[in-house]
Amino acid sequence: MEVTVHELFFNKKTRGLSLVRPSPNHCFIAACTYHGDLMVYDVSVEPWRPFRVVTYDDKKDVPITDLTWSLDSTRIITINNLGRLQVLSLLNGPVSFAAGQKLELPADVNGIYPNQLEVLMTLDTKRGDFHFQQGPLAEEGAQEEEVLVPQRALFFPSLSFLGSQNDIMVSLDNGDLLKCNIQDAIKNINPEQTDNVNDTPRIYRPLLTRVDEATDINTIGNNVEGELLRQHKKGIIYMCFVENLNALVTVDQKGFLYKWKYNSKYKSSFRSFIPSRKYKLETSKVMYKESDSDKPKVIFTDQPQPGKKPRTRQELAAERQKYQNTLDNMQLGDPWYEEINDQEEMIIQIFTPRGVIAETGAMFHIVYRHSETQQLSAYYTKLYKPVKVRCSRIVRVAQISQCSLWI
Repeated sequence: MEVTVHELFFNKKTRGLSLVRPSPNHCFIAACTYHGDLMVYDVSVEPWRPFRVVTYDDKKDVPITDLTWSLDSTRIITINNLGRLQVLSLLNGPVSFAAGQKLELPADVNGIYPNQLEVLMTLDTKRGDFHFQQGPLAEEGAQEEEVLVPQRALFFPSLSFLGSQNDIMVSLDNGDLLKCNIQDAIKNINPEQTDNVNDTPRIYRPLLTRVDEATDINTIGNNVEGELLRQHKKGIIYMCFVENLNALVTVDQKGFLYKWKYNSKYKSSFRSFIPSRKYKLETSKVMYKESDSDKPKVIFTDQPQPGKKPRTRQELAAERQKYQNTLDNMQLGDPWYEEINDQEEMIIQIFTPRGVIAETGAMFHIVYRHSETQQLSAYYTKLYKPVKVRCSRIVRVAQISQCSLWI
């Protein structure tokens, strides 16, 4: 298999890349800079060419912390570290080459620089856009926090007849989730988009269910219709839709994993949605620590022992074989801990005893072997006691398939 390497060069003012995301159709790559710029590359041609771009004009660096694509690869959601969420479109962007020239992006074979991405909608923490401003949830004061900052965003898997995804999921720093319909907000900046049959929402998959439209609608900033999903108490570090259906999975920093279904069955009396399934990841692990008061007991060593008669080669070989047979007969299995000491050319292995280890501890088997020959060099036993190591928080979750997660 031949590997093709593509080199992309960036202006020093960009401060390098902070985030890179491929599109679902594998035709584009979105590259975010530490300064806050966003560039979309067309990777279906050789060499890759910059296709769309949007620049951040302030002098201060404001990197994009989260980016997600729509299913049809025509829209992007970005969140920067100041709490500004933007929905961008690759279609019908302003014709201006200034942004591409500012970032010193190369022109194509016709000398044309990339056009700008079109900003469809912006929600800003500084304006309080993530608070409910109208509707029952606003009247009841459902959100007590003065400042709410977005952390993750995701397109909801429902499509209009034109294939646009007009619903997004946004996770906030307090653990709440907002389901937002951005269709009307997009029409406000694009008046030529009038109501027609093509704007009628439909479900992407028949298994999806949609809550009947309520008479009292809740809205957040920009008059965006929003609904509240509440259960997490800490910030959400990962969320995804399983197989692009209505089953939303979220994971927070404390190891709580919830499965959500957008269905009136799971709407509480407090007007917020609750999870359909709840799970708690085990965030502690039993480890073992050697006892400080107990000294190791030497069973065998091939090194000379002070005060003992030196052994002949035959005696040392026989003794080594004896204790090797002892270790084999104990069937200790795989080592609990293994380390390679290159300086001494030794492999150090620690084996747990068979059976349940009591809280008072148990004798662990410590084995030294020569790296080159794998011969037994030393065999000790030492008292180890169990200790519980707790995980302070979960840092990252990755999806390895449509149905599997790495945590």
